[in-house]
Amino acid sequence: MAFLSGSKKVMETERLFHVNNHVRNLLLPAHETNYIRTTKYTFYSFLPLSLMYQFKREANIYFLLQAILNSIPQVSAMNPITAYLPLAFVLGVSMMREGLEDYQRYKSDVSTNRKAVKFIKDGKLGMGQAKDVQVGDLLMVNENEDFPADMVIVASSTPDATCYIQTSSLDGEKNLKTKRVPKNFDKLVPSGGEFDPSDILITAQAEAESPNGNLYSFNGNLKVGKKKTFPLSHEQLLLKGTKLQNTKWVVGFVVYTGRETRIMMNS
Repeated sequence: MAFLSGSKKVMETERLFHVNNHVRNLLLPAHETNYIRTTKYTFYSFLPLSLMYQFKREANIYFLLQAILNSIPQVSAMNPITAYLPLAFVLGVSMMREGLEDYQRYKSDVSTNRKAVKFIKDGKLGMGQAKDVQVGDLLMVNENEDFPADMVIVASSTPDATCYIQTSSLDGEKNLKTKRVPKNFDKLVPSGGEFDPSDILITAQAEAESPNGNLYSFNGNLKVGKKKTFPLSHEQLLLKGTKLQNTKWVVGFVVYTGRETRIMMNS
Protein backbone atom coordinates (compact mmCIF):
# COMPACT_ATOMS: atom_id res chain seq x y z
CA MET A 1 0.00 0.00 0.00
CA ALA A 2 1.30 3.45 -0.86
CA PHE A 3 0.14 6.73 0.63
CA LEU A 4 1.24 10.00 -0.93
CA SER A 5 0.90 13.22 1.03
CA GLY A 6 0.11 16.35 -0.97
CA SER A 7 2.32 19.42 -0.71
CA LYS A 8 0.81 22.42 1.10
CA LYS A 9 2.92 24.93 -0.78
CA VAL A 10 0.90 26.76 -3.43
CA MET A 11 2.91 27.57 -6.54
CA GLU A 12 2.14 29.88 -9.44
CA THR A 13 1.16 27.90 -12.49
CA GLU A 14 -1.28 27.91 -15.39
CA ARG A 15 -3.34 25.15 -13.74
CA LEU A 16 -2.94 24.09 -10.13
CA PHE A 17 -5.07 21.45 -8.42
CA HIS A 18 -4.96 18.63 -5.89
CA VAL A 19 -5.22 14.97 -6.79
CA ASN A 20 -7.96 13.06 -4.96
CA ASN A 21 -8.85 15.98 -2.69
CA HIS A 22 -12.12 17.74 -3.55
CA VAL A 23 -12.10 19.84 -0.37
CA ARG A 24 -8.80 21.55 -1.18
CA ASN A 25 -9.81 21.99 -4.82
CA LEU A 26 -12.84 24.02 -3.67
CA LEU A 27 -10.40 26.71 -2.50
CA LEU A 28 -8.97 27.04 -6.02
CA PRO A 29 -10.54 28.60 -9.14
CA ALA A 30 -13.31 26.39 -10.51
CA HIS A 31 -12.67 24.26 -13.59
CA GLU A 32 -15.03 23.18 -16.35
CA THR A 33 -17.47 20.41 -15.55
CA ASN A 34 -17.28 17.22 -17.58
CA TYR A 35 -20.81 17.71 -18.89
CA ILE A 36 -20.73 17.57 -22.69
CA ARG A 37 -23.13 19.55 -24.87
CA THR A 38 -22.62 19.62 -28.62
CA THR A 39 -26.15 20.72 -29.57
CA LYS A 40 -26.82 24.15 -31.07
CA TYR A 41 -30.36 24.51 -29.75
CA THR A 42 -32.58 23.89 -26.75
CA PHE A 43 -36.31 23.13 -26.91
CA TYR A 44 -37.14 26.82 -26.36
CA SER A 45 -34.39 28.39 -28.47
CA PHE A 46 -34.84 26.22 -31.56
CA LEU A 47 -37.42 28.32 -33.41
CA PRO A 48 -35.87 31.81 -32.98
CA LEU A 49 -32.27 30.68 -33.38
CA SER A 50 -32.98 28.44 -36.34
CA LEU A 51 -34.84 31.26 -38.12
CA MET A 52 -31.97 33.61 -37.39
CA TYR A 53 -29.47 31.16 -38.92
CA GLN A 54 -31.71 30.68 -41.96
CA PHE A 55 -31.77 34.40 -42.67
CA LYS A 56 -28.01 34.63 -42.46
CA ARG A 57 -28.09 33.04 -45.91
CA GLU A 58 -28.19 35.62 -48.67
CA ALA A 59 -30.51 33.53 -50.86
CA ASN A 60 -33.19 33.41 -48.16
CA ILE A 61 -32.95 37.16 -47.59
CA TYR A 62 -33.34 37.74 -51.35
CA PHE A 63 -36.47 35.60 -51.59
CA LEU A 64 -37.94 37.24 -48.49
CA LEU A 65 -37.45 40.71 -49.99
CA GLN A 66 -38.98 39.50 -53.24
CA ALA A 67 -42.01 38.14 -51.36
CA ILE A 68 -42.43 41.48 -49.52
CA LEU A 69 -42.33 43.39 -52.80
CA ASN A 70 -44.89 41.00 -54.34
CA SER A 71 -47.25 41.79 -51.46
CA ILE A 72 -47.36 45.49 -52.43
CA PRO A 73 -50.16 46.00 -55.00
CA GLN A 74 -48.49 49.10 -56.49
CA VAL A 75 -45.33 47.10 -57.22
CA SER A 76 -46.65 43.70 -58.31
CA ALA A 77 -49.97 42.29 -59.47
CA MET A 78 -49.00 38.75 -58.42
CA ASN A 79 -50.64 37.01 -55.49
CA PRO A 80 -48.05 37.31 -52.62
CA ILE A 81 -48.85 33.74 -51.55
CA THR A 82 -47.01 32.48 -54.64
CA ALA A 83 -43.81 34.02 -53.26
CA TYR A 84 -44.29 33.21 -49.58
CA LEU A 85 -45.19 29.53 -49.98
CA PRO A 86 -41.94 28.43 -51.71
CA LEU A 87 -39.93 30.41 -49.15
CA ALA A 88 -41.84 28.84 -46.26
CA PHE A 89 -41.32 25.38 -47.77
CA VAL A 90 -37.56 25.87 -48.15
CA LEU A 91 -37.23 27.28 -44.62
CA GLY A 92 -39.37 24.47 -43.16
CA VAL A 93 -37.34 21.71 -44.81
CA SER A 94 -34.01 23.30 -43.75
CA MET A 95 -35.18 23.81 -40.17
CA MET A 96 -36.54 20.27 -39.96
CA ARG A 97 -33.21 18.88 -41.17
CA GLU A 98 -31.26 20.96 -38.64
CA GLY A 99 -33.67 19.95 -35.88
CA LEU A 100 -33.21 16.23 -36.63
CA GLU A 101 -29.44 16.60 -36.77
CA ASP A 102 -29.42 18.46 -33.45
CA TYR A 103 -31.65 15.81 -31.89
CA GLN A 104 -29.14 13.13 -32.89
CA ARG A 105 -26.38 15.19 -31.25
CA TYR A 106 -28.55 15.50 -28.14
CA LYS A 107 -28.97 11.70 -27.90
CA SER A 108 -25.22 11.26 -28.33
CA ASP A 109 -24.57 13.82 -25.57
CA VAL A 110 -26.96 12.03 -23.19
CA SER A 111 -25.21 8.71 -23.84
CA THR A 112 -21.77 10.28 -23.29
CA ASN A 113 -22.75 12.09 -20.09
CA ARG A 114 -24.39 9.00 -18.58
CA LYS A 115 -21.54 6.63 -19.40
CA ALA A 116 -20.45 4.61 -16.35
CA VAL A 117 -17.13 5.65 -14.79
CA LYS A 118 -15.11 3.97 -12.02
CA PHE A 119 -13.98 6.36 -9.29
CA ILE A 120 -11.29 5.58 -6.71
CA LYS A 121 -11.73 7.29 -3.35
CA ASP A 122 -10.10 6.42 -0.03
CA GLY A 123 -8.80 3.14 -1.44
CA LYS A 124 -12.25 2.02 -2.55
CA LEU A 125 -13.76 1.62 -6.00
CA GLY A 126 -17.11 3.28 -6.73
CA MET A 127 -19.29 3.89 -9.76
CA GLY A 128 -20.53 7.18 -11.17
CA GLN A 129 -21.34 8.93 -14.42
CA ALA A 130 -19.01 10.70 -16.84
CA LYS A 131 -20.76 14.06 -16.31
CA ASP A 132 -19.78 13.95 -12.61
CA VAL A 133 -16.03 13.66 -13.26
CA GLN A 134 -13.99 16.56 -11.83
CA VAL A 135 -10.42 17.75 -12.20
CA GLY A 136 -8.25 15.84 -9.71
CA ASP A 137 -10.45 12.73 -9.58
CA LEU A 138 -8.79 9.32 -9.62
CA LEU A 139 -10.35 7.04 -12.21
CA MET A 140 -9.90 3.43 -13.28
CA VAL A 141 -10.34 2.49 -16.93
CA ASN A 142 -10.51 -1.11 -18.19
CA GLU A 143 -9.36 -2.56 -21.50
CA ASN A 144 -11.44 -1.52 -24.55
CA GLU A 145 -13.00 1.39 -22.64
CA ASP A 146 -12.78 5.05 -23.69
CA PHE A 147 -11.20 7.63 -21.41
CA PRO A 148 -13.95 9.95 -20.05
CA ALA A 149 -11.63 12.96 -19.71
CA ASP A 150 -7.99 13.93 -20.24
CA MET A 151 -6.02 12.01 -17.60
CA VAL A 152 -2.47 11.38 -16.42
CA ILE A 153 -1.58 7.72 -15.87
CA VAL A 154 -0.26 6.77 -12.42
CA ALA A 155 -0.59 2.94 -12.45
CA SER A 156 -1.29 0.14 -14.92
CA SER A 157 -1.71 -3.63 -15.06
CA THR A 158 1.65 -4.14 -16.81
CA PRO A 159 4.83 -4.75 -14.78
CA ASP A 160 6.69 -2.05 -16.71
CA ALA A 161 4.02 0.53 -15.82
CA THR A 162 2.95 1.23 -19.41
CA CYS A 163 -0.28 1.02 -21.37
CA TYR A 164 -1.38 1.11 -25.00
CA ILE A 165 -4.02 3.38 -26.43
CA GLN A 166 -5.83 3.66 -29.74
CA THR A 167 -6.05 7.23 -31.04
CA SER A 168 -7.76 6.68 -34.40
CA SER A 169 -10.76 8.77 -33.33
CA LEU A 170 -8.44 11.76 -32.84
CA ASP A 171 -5.77 11.53 -35.53
CA GLY A 172 -6.86 8.62 -37.73
CA GLU A 173 -3.76 6.56 -36.88
CA LYS A 174 -4.45 2.86 -36.28
CA ASN A 175 -1.10 2.06 -34.65
CA LEU A 176 -1.29 1.80 -30.87
CA LYS A 177 0.62 4.40 -28.88
CA THR A 178 2.48 3.68 -25.66
CA LYS A 179 1.90 5.70 -22.52
CA ARG A 180 3.86 5.23 -19.32
CA VAL A 181 3.69 6.10 -15.63
CA PRO A 182 6.00 9.00 -14.59
CA LYS A 183 9.55 7.78 -14.09
CA ASN A 184 10.08 6.11 -10.68
CA PHE A 185 6.46 6.75 -9.68
CA ASP A 186 5.78 3.00 -9.70
CA LYS A 187 7.98 2.80 -6.59
CA LEU A 188 5.29 4.75 -4.74
CA VAL A 189 2.17 3.32 -6.39
CA PRO A 190 2.65 -0.27 -7.63
CA SER A 191 1.83 -1.32 -11.18
CA GLY A 192 1.30 -4.84 -12.51
CA GLY A 193 -0.88 -7.74 -11.43
CA GLU A 194 -4.53 -7.65 -10.47
CA PHE A 195 -6.18 -4.36 -9.60
CA ASP A 196 -6.45 -3.59 -5.88
CA PRO A 197 -7.96 -0.17 -5.04
CA SER A 198 -6.34 -0.25 -1.60
CA ASP A 199 -2.98 0.18 -3.37
CA ILE A 200 -4.14 3.45 -4.91
CA LEU A 201 -4.19 5.84 -1.96
CA ILE A 202 -2.93 9.03 -3.58
CA THR A 203 -3.11 12.65 -2.51
CA ALA A 204 -0.73 15.02 -4.26
CA GLN A 205 -0.47 18.44 -5.84
CA ALA A 206 -0.39 18.77 -9.61
CA GLU A 207 0.36 21.63 -11.94
CA ALA A 208 -0.09 21.65 -15.70
CA GLU A 209 -0.21 23.95 -18.68
CA SER A 210 -3.43 25.78 -19.44
CA PRO A 211 -5.99 23.97 -21.62
CA ASN A 212 -5.15 23.97 -25.32
CA GLY A 213 -5.83 21.94 -28.45
CA ASN A 214 -2.34 20.49 -28.97
CA LEU A 215 -2.66 16.70 -29.20
CA TYR A 216 1.06 15.98 -29.12
CA SER A 217 2.48 18.00 -26.25
CA PHE A 218 1.86 18.35 -22.53
CA ASN A 219 3.88 19.74 -19.63
CA GLY A 220 3.32 19.57 -15.92
CA ASN A 221 4.54 18.35 -12.55
CA LEU A 222 3.22 16.05 -9.87
CA LYS A 223 4.37 17.03 -6.37
CA VAL A 224 4.36 14.47 -3.59
CA GLY A 225 5.24 15.74 -0.16
CA LYS A 226 7.79 18.55 0.04
CA LYS A 227 10.70 16.97 -1.80
CA LYS A 228 9.43 14.61 -4.50
CA THR A 229 8.50 16.09 -7.87
CA PHE A 230 7.69 14.01 -10.94
CA PRO A 231 7.78 15.79 -14.33
CA LEU A 232 4.88 15.09 -16.65
CA SER A 233 4.88 15.05 -20.46
CA HIS A 234 2.71 13.83 -23.35
CA GLU A 235 3.95 10.29 -22.52
CA GLN A 236 1.67 10.35 -19.46
CA LEU A 237 -1.38 12.07 -21.02
CA LEU A 238 -4.41 9.85 -21.79
CA LEU A 239 -6.78 11.84 -23.99
CA LYS A 240 -10.57 11.78 -23.92
CA GLY A 241 -11.86 9.97 -27.00
CA THR A 242 -8.98 7.48 -27.09
CA LYS A 243 -9.37 3.84 -26.05
CA LEU A 244 -7.34 1.56 -23.82
CA GLN A 245 -5.99 -1.49 -25.67
CA ASN A 246 -3.88 -4.55 -24.78
CA THR A 247 -3.82 -3.46 -21.13
CA LYS A 248 -6.20 -4.84 -18.50
CA TRP A 249 -6.54 -1.61 -16.54
CA VAL A 250 -5.02 1.78 -15.85
CA VAL A 251 -5.49 4.34 -13.11
CA GLY A 252 -5.05 8.05 -13.70
CA PHE A 253 -6.03 11.44 -12.35
CA VAL A 254 -8.10 13.93 -14.34
CA VAL A 255 -6.38 17.04 -15.70
CA TYR A 256 -8.90 18.51 -18.16
CA THR A 257 -12.66 18.05 -18.33
CA GLY A 258 -15.54 18.94 -20.63
CA ARG A 259 -14.88 21.75 -23.10
CA GLU A 260 -11.25 22.00 -21.93
CA THR A 261 -10.32 18.50 -23.12
CA ARG A 262 -8.10 18.29 -26.19
CA ILE A 263 -10.77 16.64 -28.34
CA MET A 264 -13.40 19.29 -27.53
CA MET A 265 -10.97 22.15 -28.15
CA ASN A 266 -10.29 20.66 -31.59
CA SER A 267 -13.93 20.04 -32.52
